[in-house]
Amino acid sequence: MAKHVKGLSWISFLLVLGGLILTFSSARFGVARGNSWLAQQVEGSDTEIYYRVVETYMTGFMMLGSILFGMGLLIGILTFFTSVLFDETEESSNTEGQLTKSGRRNPGNRFS
Repeated sequence: MAKHVKGLSWISFLLVLGGLILTFSSARFGVARGNSWLAQQVEGSDTEIYYRVVETYMTGFMMLGSILFGMGLLIGILTFFTSVLFDETEESSNTEGQLTKSGRRNPGNRFS
């Protein structure tokens, strides 16, 4: 496997993993950010506003996680198909090169 394919595979894996972590932990992260926001309020805050802030943070983390997950899947799929496509191209060119070096006639070339 080529060096760039391994690198893209790792990037894809990390994006998918990070996306899943953000998506499934969005409630914990949202509540933590909401509590941080509440601690910065000098006079306190209404319960409804606090709930809206926590919900907004949770939605943001969930959307970010979904985007990272989707990007990781897309990169993984594209990496797989390009590696399969380029491996077939390299194998066929290596086979043709070996046939011409060994003195055998290439069946696709009528004039040799």
